Amino acid sequence: MKIFHNKADLKKEIAFLKAQKKTVGFVPTMGSLHKGHLSLIHLAKEQCDTVLCSIFINPTQFNDQKDYNLYPRHEENDIKLLKNENCDLLYLPLVDDIYPDGVQKKTYPLNNLGNVLEGAFRKGHFDGVIEVVKRLFDIVEPDRAYFGLKDFQQLAVVRWMVDYFGLNIEIIGGPIIRNNNGLALSSRNERLNSEQLKSALKLSKGLFYIKDNYKTETFKTLRQNVLNDLEKDPLIRIEYLELADSSNLQPIKDYSQAASPGVFLAAKVGEIRLIDNIILF
Repeated sequence: MKIFHNKADLKKEIAFLKAQKKTVGFVPTMGSLHKGHLSLIHLAKEQCDTVLCSIFINPTQFNDQKDYNLYPRHEENDIKLLKNENCDLLYLPLVDDIYPDGVQKKTYPLNNLGNVLEGAFRKGHFDGVIEVVKRLFDIVEPDRAYFGLKDFQQLAVVRWMVDYFGLNIEIIGGPIIRNNNGLALSSRNERLNSEQLKSALKLSKGLFYIKDNYKTETFKTLRQNVLNDLEKDPLIRIEYLELADSSNLQPIKDYSQAASPGVFLAAKVGEIRLIDNIILF
């Protein structure tokens, strides 16, 4: 695996590959890799000639400086994992390489997509996502880019961005990878202590309960049942538990209002914020 720390060298490598008509699959990450990230590497390996992973903890998408400072960093282990998965290239830049003119926050006309769910609770977050992903796409010029469906709204925002800028990049979503207890894998999970982990398992349990019972109960009833259960746990603070149209993330009240409704959840377990979702049909 070749490792690049600056975009000039990486762009030369990409140009060399493109001259050979090699397709490039790109998996952008913030590191602290787990099986969810590695599943995207697998998918890219199946579909592309060359796979490039980036590890960059982007400061513009954190609303809370403390959250940015505490975000897990395991560069040495990440490199080992990527080598084991036969990843071809790794881009490991410093902030100055991505933001040579300094970190700047811009705003983008996401409209309704940016005002719901994560957008309502993390103002400016998706502007930061767009800013860094666009810069990475400009450097890498991938044929395909891979994002996990756990961050469902982020994937929708990236697809919006590709249309907005007219980029010729295929965006592919990889399935949510869960542990044996159903918890969606996340880099933030490692910050959970044993007691918090037990509480966190209740989040995915609630989503699966809704999926198992939506054919016989209204969402309003199921949602209240889940909230009643979660609110008994002093470690859990729910931010949202909502039914939405998975095609545009707009809220709906009834399953019949969308061709493919999903349930979207965000909660803090202790001070660690987790998100999850499940598509009903």
